[in-house]
Amino acid sequence: MDVSQLAAAAVGDLVSGTAAALGESGGSALAETVRARLGGSSRGRAALSALDADVGDTAAQEEARDVLREELEGDPALRRELLVHFSSSRVDNRESVVITGSRVSRSHISVGPLTINNTPGARILIAALVLLTCALIALAVYGGWRLVIADSPDRGSSQPAERRSTADQGSGSLPGSQMLSAEDTDRALPTEDSMPKGWYLFDDDVFDPEDRPEGCRPDGVTFEQWTSEGMERVSTFTVYACPSADAAASVFRQAAPRLAEERGFGPATSLAVPRLGDESAAVWHKWSRTEGDAVATTRVGNVVLRLWAQAYSEKDSAVLSDLIRRAVERIQTVQSGKL
Repeated sequence: MDVSQLAAAAVGDLVSGTAAALGESGGSALAETVRARLGGSSRGRAALSALDADVGDTAAQEEARDVLREELEGDPALRRELLVHFSSSRVDNRESVVITGSRVSRSHISVGPLTINNTPGARILIAALVLLTCALIALAVYGGWRLVIADSPDRGSSQPAERRSTADQGSGSLPGSQMLSAEDTDRALPTEDSMPKGWYLFDDDVFDPEDRPEGCRPDGVTFEQWTSEGMERVSTFTVYACPSADAAASVFRQAAPRLAEERGFGPATSLAVPRLGDESAAVWHKWSRTEGDAVATTRVGNVVLRLWAQAYSEKDSAVLSDLIRRAVERIQTVQSGKL
């Protein structure tokens, strides 16, 4: 699900009260989270007030979706929370028997070819099966936790859990948890169709195959553009598909300084660009009174994107931000298996 779909689903649940009707504590917690995020801005508070007054107010629903979408775009942690919730909660419960509290709502329960009649003995059997299932789940969770602790390279350090929570955000079954194949890595690079009008492919093979920091797989492409002032701009995109988010985090910290050292750039000035992916940063290296090279680095799960933009000025940050956004969205589409 993209951010628009996540926002629509969250607001839909908030309006319909689906989570409350099901009695799910996870759904209630999600509703509280969504309400808190909407309440953080005047637009969101206005939309909440309108929905509290009339849940059928379509204009208020649309406004709530827009506000929540903006929150999701700027907060990867919230985006993952909603993605995990909706991935696990969208289960087809048709043809099932609902058990509320300790009562079975029908006279018998059918599980495939097995039918359990609603008798005292059957109820004892159901209770035993529930206890056995809970015990198996507990053992599986404990065994998985022990396996993670045993394999963790940080075991024994004072802050292993904190490192995991910030650097290994692409773990589990979420997008970005597996290293992209060579074909996926190439597909994650921008194309002429995904670039703004006026940019043309210059070279689709601009990476060094020996450049494999932290065991990551590199690939790169270069585009050029002639401005109205007759100046040639060059933008080189390099992606590093890494075996883990930890490895990608290390490459993220090294990418811009390594390029600056290799190219002999001058002093760097920080550039303000929108926060995208899990980590993002940009600097500008001045080589004339008004022109220079910009280097922007973004980590998306276990993939690192580096954009080297030549012949830029500090006032071109909007152009740079647009290029980064387009490239990050393409990486996320590949990671999700939609491209």
